[in-house]
Amino acid sequence: MVDYIERKKLLIGLTKEAVIEKLGDELNDPNSNLWSYYVGIDTVLSTKSYFFIYFNKEGVVSQTLQS
Repeated sequence: MVDYIERKKLLIGLTKEAVIEKLGDELNDPNSNLWSYYVGIDTVLSTKSYFFIYFNKEGVVSQTLQS
């Protein structure tokens, strides 16, 4: 699902409040311009996977990245 969200850029342009409505807050700092969401364990590499959301100065999503 995270792949789909990132590929389709579904969060780009949303406010922090809208992201919280869709994904929850995951204890992210509302004053931070970088939020992260734990996705799970990558079974191939046995590493933790996260979904990162970057906000611009206006508090709007400008970029997303999965690692």
